Amino acid sequence: MATRFSVKPRPLALQPAPYGARLAGAFLKGMEGKISPARCFTPRRASAQAHDGKTLELVICFECSQFDVYVAPGEMGKRLLVSKAPEPIFDKVLRDAGSLKGK
Repeated sequence: MATRFSVKPRPLALQPAPYGARLAGAFLKGMEGKISPARCFTPRRASAQAHDGKTLELVICFECSQFDVYVAPGEMGKRLLVSKAPEPIFDKVLRDAGSLKGK
């Protein structure tokens, strides 16, 4: 991923379509409603999706309910809000891909 953050555990490169659709749905739902962010922004999750020759990268800190979106390599990301609700789904995808240890 072409971001300025070192994300631990290592990010997934590109999620296959079934995972990508599931992650996108969970993430969009997590962006709904009132979200009160904290200030930490210590990202521990990342996702990349390719579509029409472009790659969308998300660098996520569920602890503070914020994420950065990158569309072009080297481009400054845009910070948006997301609740903690999608975190279990992200963790399952990362575990299934061998990128996250634990339950």
